[in-house]
Amino acid sequence: MAQRTSVVIYTISTSTQWISLSQTDPSKMGDRKYHLTDGDKILQELAEETGGRAFFPYHVDDLDQSFQDIGDELRNQYSIAYLPTNYVLDGRYHKIRIEVPEHKGYQVRARRGYLPAPTPTCRQHQTLPAEPAQ
Repeated sequence: MAQRTSVVIYTISTSTQWISLSQTDPSKMGDRKYHLTDGDKILQELAEETGGRAFFPYHVDDLDQSFQDIGDELRNQYSIAYLPTNYVLDGRYHKIRIEVPEHKGYQVRARRGYLPAPTPTCRQHQTLPAEPAQ
């Protein structure tokens, strides 16, 4: 549904399972194990497929930074549109890729494809059966 409506989704995980329980000693902060749960992987895939971003805050206190980062991205984005030369209303998912080869330092976050949808200027041609002569 998100791909069909061109929605960008940002996700924030609340899972705490990515911390190894044996590594809760503050003196061993650098030794924490980073592990994405199955739910985290789904959140990450959903965000990446729609051109968004997944966040995995460590503490509840870090949620504020996640929301600030999302706000920063939404205020600092560009929209690019194109119409493919072979636009076909076939209901199939079409993959796309956007690259910025000459501009190091830029980060492109975009959806990975689209589902063609009818527009007022693009109509499917239908052949109707001829009515028999009377």
